[in-house]
Amino acid sequence: VERAFQACETEDGEPVAHGETVVVGPCGEGYAGSRVKQCVNGVFGEVSDAQCELLPPSGLTYEPAPFYWVGDALSLAPSFANTASAFRANDSFPAGVTLDPASGHIEGPSEEPCDRFIEVVASNSAGESAFVLHLVVRARVCEAQDGWPAAAWGESSRKEGCEEGYEGFLTRPCEDGVFGAVSDAECLLS
Repeated sequence: VERAFQACETEDGEPVAHGETVVVGPCGEGYAGSRVKQCVNGVFGEVSDAQCELLPPSGLTYEPAPFYWVGDALSLAPSFANTASAFRANDSFPAGVTLDPASGHIEGPSEEPCDRFIEVVASNSAGESAFVLHLVVRARVCEAQDGWPAAAWGESSRKEGCEEGYEGFLTRPCEDGVFGAVSDAECLLS
């Protein structure tokens, strides 16, 4: 006894033998190959991605500003081709800045100045793509004014000017690029 199977027919009227496949179209984004469907006794089966091959992420980039200020929130989204299932940094970010391991977004207000090169890697089971990010975070500086010398954020500017009968100097703290109130705590009675 010999069993006979029926052939299928494409939308263009082309015959397809039982067990053969036809290409339906390309695989989705991030995959190479073609989506297919198989003829099974005169009827096409479901579309299959079995011939699709995952591609590794490629061309990973970020577009940082030339610099950021301490305390300002930064937000950087990755740009890359294909798909990525995980992100990691091979170097450390400044305190307050984090890398989301699922999306690759870099966010947060830096709590400290830095000038670092940080390698970020996007990966999936087919491979990975790396990008070296140059992250510059500067402390706000209080510019010299009215005889007060310039000072970095968190430091104090000081100048002569204690009242008569006192020795020492006056101070003004620099906070976020703005001088604070004048203090005479360093002026000592002569």
